Amino acid sequence: MIRPLLDVNFSEKSTFSTILIDITFISMPDRRDFLKKLSLATTITTVGSARGLIKDLSTEKWLQVKKQYLREAKGPINFNTGSAGIMPLPVLSAYQRNLEELHSGAPYEVSDNHATQVSDAMKRLVELIKASEGRLALMPNTTAAINAILYGIFWNEGDEIIYSNVDYPLVHNTIRLLEYKYGIVPKRIELDLQSDDVSAILAKYAKAYTAKSRLTLITHMTHKEGHIMPAQQLIAQAQEHGSETLLDGAHSAGQFEFSLQELGCDYYATSLHKWLSAPLGTGLLYVKETSLKDLSPPMSYNPDMQDRMSMFTVHGTSAFQNAMTLGATLDFQQGLGFKVKENRLREMKTYFRAGLAEQRGVEIITDAVASCGICSFHIIGKSKRSLIKRFEEEHNIHIKYTSYPGKRGFFRASLNLNLDESDIDLLLASIHCFAQEK
Repeated sequence: MIRPLLDVNFSEKSTFSTILIDITFISMPDRRDFLKKLSLATTITTVGSARGLIKDLSTEKWLQVKKQYLREAKGPINFNTGSAGIMPLPVLSAYQRNLEELHSGAPYEVSDNHATQVSDAMKRLVELIKASEGRLALMPNTTAAINAILYGIFWNEGDEIIYSNVDYPLVHNTIRLLEYKYGIVPKRIELDLQSDDVSAILAKYAKAYTAKSRLTLITHMTHKEGHIMPAQQLIAQAQEHGSETLLDGAHSAGQFEFSLQELGCDYYATSLHKWLSAPLGTGLLYVKETSLKDLSPPMSYNPDMQDRMSMFTVHGTSAFQNAMTLGATLDFQQGLGFKVKENRLREMKTYFRAGLAEQRGVEIITDAVASCGICSFHIIGKSKRSLIKRFEEEHNIHIKYTSYPGKRGFFRASLNLNLDESDIDLLLASIHCFAQEK
C-alpha cells in the first residue's frame, strides 16, 4: 500500500509530495520504563528545563519527518550520522528499486538508461552548492575526492602545502605520503578552536605562507568539534599569497547553506551520504574550470580526456544505484527546504547546548555561533573511549568519541532529522549519569 506523506509543508515555496511505503514506525521501548529503570526521573526534570530557553520544536510536522527514518525496536538511538547518515524511507525505497532494476538485467545498460536522470540530479547539485564556475564529478566519498586532487597536482620538489591539525587524519596521511614521494614540504598549523577567534586563525595561516606555497587545505566544518571555519577569508588570504585552495566540505553539503561561487575555492570535496542522507559511498568533487588544466588525477583516463572533468570518473565499475538515487535524495531534502532544515539543525544544537550548560561536570567544546548540527562535549574526568560501550549498553545511545593526539578526548553528537527533542533529553540524562558518578 502506498500513501502520501501527510501535511508536511514548511513554507509557501516548499512542497513535499514524496510517496513512501506504508510501514509501522518502530519506536524505542517505552521511554518512561527506560528512564525508571535507570532511576533518572529527577535527572530528566533537571536537564529538561533547558526546553524553556528556546522555542519548543517538538511539533507534529517534525515528528512526521523523524518517522521517515527507520529505527530498530531495540537498536541504539543514532547520534553519529556525522560519520555516516541514514537514508529516509522515500530515498531508501528508491534505492531498493534501483538496485533491483540493476540486478534484473545488464547493469551497465540499465545505468545508461538513467543517464538523463543522473545528469539532471547533477545540475541540481550545482544549484545546491552554487558551483556554476566549475565542474562536478561523483566520487565514493570526501577522502577519495581530496586524494584525486592531491595526487593529481603536478608537484615540484619543495612545493609547500599548508594544512592544520583540525583537518581530517586521513588527509594528514596523504600529505605525508606526498612528502615521501615528491619531496613536498608540509607546513602544519596548530589551531585551538576553543580559544582562537577568527583573527587568530587567519594570523596563524598567514604566517605559514612563502613564495613556495602551492596549495592550502582548508576544512569547511571540522569533523571533531563541528566548528565552521572562516573559509571565505582563509581562501582569499591564500590566494593573495599565490596559493590554490582545496576546501574539505565533508560536513557542509546538506547541513548548512553556502556558495562555492562566493567562497572562491579552486577545489571542493564532500560526502553526500552524511548530512544529505544519500546512499553510503556517494561523494562529490568540484574543480574550478580554470584549474582543470593543471591536474592529472590517478585514474585510467585516455590522454585525450585531459582538461575534462570526466577524467575523474574513469575508475571502473561504480555503485550505479547511488547515482540513480540522487534525484530521490534531493527530492526529499528540497521538499523540506534546505534553509528550513539548517534552521532545524541549529535549533536542536541550541537545545542540546542549553541542556549541557545546566550540568555540572560537563564542558561544551563546540562554539555556540560557528556551528550547526554538531555539538561536542567533554565529561570531566570521564571522557574515555570505553564510555562509548556504556552509552550503548546502559542507555541505548550510539555516539562518537574523538580526540587530538596527546590531548583529552571528548564526545561528538550529530543532531540530524532522525532525532527530536525527546531523543536529546535521553542523551542529556545519560550524560548526567556519567558526569555525577563517583
